[in-house]
Amino acid sequence: MVAIGAFDLPSYDIDLTPFLGKVLDGKEHVFGIGVVKGISYWLLNANLHLWLDHESTVVHANPVVHHSPETSIERQEDFKGLDGAFGVDAEKETQITGWVMTSVGNITTTVSQGFSFKNSIKFQHNGSIKTVKQKFKAKKKVKVIDGKGESITRLKVRRRYPLRVVTNTKQFRDGTYRLITDLSHTLKEKHVSGCFVKSINNEQNSKGWIDVKGHSVVSGQASTSQNYSYFDRFTCYSRNVAATNGRIVADNSTFVCEL
Repeated sequence: MVAIGAFDLPSYDIDLTPFLGKVLDGKEHVFGIGVVKGISYWLLNANLHLWLDHESTVVHANPVVHHSPETSIERQEDFKGLDGAFGVDAEKETQITGWVMTSVGNITTTVSQGFSFKNSIKFQHNGSIKTVKQKFKAKKKVKVIDGKGESITRLKVRRRYPLRVVTNTKQFRDGTYRLITDLSHTLKEKHVSGCFVKSINNEQNSKGWIDVKGHSVVSGQASTSQNYSYFDRFTCYSRNVAATNGRIVADNSTFVCEL
C-alpha cells in the first residue's frame, strides 16, 4: 500500500471554447501550459481535441470576457528558539465567458474555477514534535446556454484534499532515537452534471515508528488502513484494506449501497 496518488499521472481538462473569439482570427496561435510556483523541472504534455461543425463553412465567435486576478498568497512565521510555526494561505477565482455561432445557433460557454490552499507547520517541545496540516479545496463550474438563455448543460466539480502529519522524536539514554509518525490524508470529489451525481472518497490513515542508533535503523513497526468508496445513481462500491508491517491483514469490498 502506498500513499494516495503515489503512482498517478494527474490529468486535467481545460475548456478552450471561451477562447475561440481569439483563436478564429485567421492567425497562427500557440498554446502553452505550465506549473506556477512549482519546481523548475516539471514534465508536462497535452492533447488538443477539436469538435468540428460540418454544417457551417465559417464559425464566428466573440472576444473573450476574462476575469483572472493574481493568486492571493499570505505567509506567516512566528518562532521562539526551536519552537514556532510557518503558515501559507492562497486562493484564486477565475471566470471565462465566450459565445460561438454554430449551425444550431448561438452557444455561450462560461467556465468558472477557484481554489483555496492552507498549510501550516508547527514545531513544539524544542522541535521534537512536528505537525503539518494542509487543506486544499477546488471547484469548477461549466455552464452552456443557447441564444435564448436556456441551459444546454451544466457541470459542477468539487474537490477536497486534507492532509495531516505528526512526527515525534524521542531520545533514549543509550543514544537511540525513536521516530513516531501519524499520517492521514483524504481525496474527496463530487461531480454533478444535470441529474447525474457521482462522488469518490479515498481515505488513508497510517502510523508507525522506527528506532535509529547511529545511522542504522534497528527496529520498527507500521500499519496502514485505507477506505475507498464510489457512489452514483446506478451503482456503489467500497473497499477497505488494512496492512501491518508490509503485509495485507484485511481486504473487504462490496457493491452494497449504505443508505
